[in-house]
Amino acid sequence: MTAVIAAKPLQAAVVATPAPPPSKDTWALDSSLPRLPVPSIRETLQRLKASCAAVGAPPAELAEFDRLADTAETELAAAQEVLNKRYHSQTNYIGPWWDEFAYLRQRESIVLTSNVFAVRDSDFGPSGQPRPPIRDKFRRAAMLMCESLLFRTLLASGSLPREAQGKSKMCMSQFKRYYCVRQPRAVVDGVCITPARDVRNFHVMYRGAHFIIKAVADDGKASLNYSELLECVKHGVKRLVFPAADECIGLMTTANRDAWANVWKELCITSLENADNLKLISTAISTICVDDKPVLSLKQGINRAAHGQAHNRWYDRSSLRIVAGNGVVVENGEHSPMDAIVSASTPIDTMIIRGKRATDAGDIDEPARPGFSAAAYVRVLNWEVTPAVKAAIRQAKKEHMDAVRLADIDTYAFDSYGRNLLREYRLNADAFVQQAMQLAFFRDRRKLVPVYESGSTRMFQEGRTEVIRALTTAQRAFILAMDNPEMPVAEKMKLLHAALARHAEVSAEAVSGRGIDRHLMTLKLAQTVVLRRPLPAIFGLKCVIESGQYLLLTSQMIGRLFVGGFAHPYADGYGCCYYLRPNAICMIVSGCTKEGHTSVERFKKQLTAAFHQLIELAKPVQQEDQVAVPEASSTTLSSVKKPQSKL
Repeated sequence: MTAVIAAKPLQAAVVATPAPPPSKDTWALDSSLPRLPVPSIRETLQRLKASCAAVGAPPAELAEFDRLADTAETELAAAQEVLNKRYHSQTNYIGPWWDEFAYLRQRESIVLTSNVFAVRDSDFGPSGQPRPPIRDKFRRAAMLMCESLLFRTLLASGSLPREAQGKSKMCMSQFKRYYCVRQPRAVVDGVCITPARDVRNFHVMYRGAHFIIKAVADDGKASLNYSELLECVKHGVKRLVFPAADECIGLMTTANRDAWANVWKELCITSLENADNLKLISTAISTICVDDKPVLSLKQGINRAAHGQAHNRWYDRSSLRIVAGNGVVVENGEHSPMDAIVSASTPIDTMIIRGKRATDAGDIDEPARPGFSAAAYVRVLNWEVTPAVKAAIRQAKKEHMDAVRLADIDTYAFDSYGRNLLREYRLNADAFVQQAMQLAFFRDRRKLVPVYESGSTRMFQEGRTEVIRALTTAQRAFILAMDNPEMPVAEKMKLLHAALARHAEVSAEAVSGRGIDRHLMTLKLAQTVVLRRPLPAIFGLKCVIESGQYLLLTSQMIGRLFVGGFAHPYADGYGCCYYLRPNAICMIVSGCTKEGHTSVERFKKQLTAAFHQLIELAKPVQQEDQVAVPEASSTTLSSVKKPQSKL
């Protein structure tokens, strides 16, 4: 049975948990994990003040913060009690509020503001040139389906290996939501979730047209093999009637959500076939998009994954798998019911490895069964498109292209050292990269900015993420010292290690449920939406507002066989998804050129200079002279030696 989340205030984004598969091994320990704690108001306000100090709030404003803090604690007492009751009455006190207010109420296009994207390392050579293992696009599409079926089997049987963070087990509940599609609704979107055992079909797009392949039998066990899937792909393509530019329904998934909601409603009213098409798409295993245009470079691949060929996409899908004309595979996903790492890292890594194992073992060489007829498994989706829908599609395409022209997305690889050397120097690798990014931003824009680093709270039941506020007073002191020629190198070293230590502390606070952003969000919702009371004056302070304006959006990713990221939607900032390889630091860096203040290429050069300078400063042997900044190293992500997977 498919769970569909209707659009209702405060309850709209409640992701209904599907019934578990027959085997519960993957989820067996979830209920034994602790619940996410509700911090006290006083603790949160103390940490908020520290964040205000880090952005450079003057003493007078910090004194005003202190004056208002006691009043705020009293005014928020009832809201805190609402959260305490939620803690005792549901598995996670944040729960559905996060899905709704962080994602589903967003009305702007999700493509460059919410979705995540990735490219596969193995599809590119040392200098970034494409080298897909299968160059025929239709054969590669069939191979992707085989990979997806292998992953479906793991989820349906509950045999996906549990994940851990160090010695701590992680909650796996989000994987119950893996087969999901966001659906446009007025005011707040819904989400359609189908349990793994109930997904049967693949949704295939080619030149803006759609067809469905029934890949799994009604009993949920038998499935088509590679040869049969390939026959189905070719049969479906032959039967397609390609739509005009203003009839490509997929373009609406790039649109403003209210505009898309209106079109969705119009499509369903216009014909029952339209409504059935949308249902089939929403309950598919995955959407496989086959493009004619090849991907000729790594940068082109990451941009194709992020926003390219939008007429041939369904961006509302959590698992959007794209095959370029030369067989290169890139990925995209809408992740409102799941963290980006859950929706991308484990599935992509697992599919690549399991698919390679199957290929090496010859499992995909099985021929089609005697008498197999692809026609019995393929259904072409035909649409009845009204003039109003056509007009909306034209507008959606224009707005999407306008947004794409402002997007600045590129890959970056620093290959002079990586995780191994940082460990040798006994440095916290994540904290080290955070110092380099802040230093690069400071030199690029001549200002220090609040940093959003995502931290996982999956050590708790139904945990999602918390913000690691990476800009601290210790980091501020260190960054300002770096360009002070009168500061002794030894003192800079001390400030660097103090900044690294403080980052480790705030990271531990965030992942252990003592961060402040999720608590502040739910306090505000309890105060304004549940209790219908005004917010305390403390939230109007300039320093409080500025402390939450994240011009650096960052996340350390754990994918071993791919690199991916997100687009930074704001004109003054950068997005950095980074990967700590054994001998390299790789990133997807994004920006927005709307105001002309940012340049990804310029920022990348500052990153290289920062990485060189910081490692010289951090060497175990103290340097006597002022550290010189070596020349920037130029390389590509694909030239970096990849670690061998042990999955």
